[in-house]
Amino acid sequence: MKLYTLFTILLILFIITSCKKSKEDYNSEKVHQVIMEYHLNKKQTTDSITLTIIPKNDSINYHIFSHGIPFEINPSDNSKITIWETPSELVDKKEYNLNGKKLMIKKYYYDVENSSDEEGYYFLLNNRIIAFRSEAWVSLYDFYKYDKTEVHKLLEKDSTDFFYN
Repeated sequence: MKLYTLFTILLILFIITSCKKSKEDYNSEKVHQVIMEYHLNKKQTTDSITLTIIPKNDSINYHIFSHGIPFEINPSDNSKITIWETPSELVDKKEYNLNGKKLMIKKYYYDVENSSDEEGYYFLLNNRIIAFRSEAWVSLYDFYKYDKTEVHKLLEKDSTDFFYN
């Protein structure tokens, strides 16, 4: 009987401590979104995912998508972001107009040295990834839709080499 009581107490303690929230949990922001994957200019899949934004320190936020892409961004320094612990440099930016609002979209180049077929461009708006375009597989790209806006359509219709390079 003593073993059963000890086991019950340990189980209760485990449950209580595993339910305890960390400081990061209280400060994190969860954003629900839709990811649309395209191949050969045709939508292949659509899925719902969650972006969790966790303040890492005073200047850097840690972002992670529910399907696994982690990246860090410093809102006060947009010259680079870190994706999968790889620094990705800002290579271009372009201003768009959507419903009378000016939107600045930033383009970052991702490339892991001594690796192949992972190269690509991440596009950010308001410190959030809104698109990815593979450089290795040029007909493969993703759009991340956060709200009811149609920002991805601006990139799809872009006739410059900003998105389709």
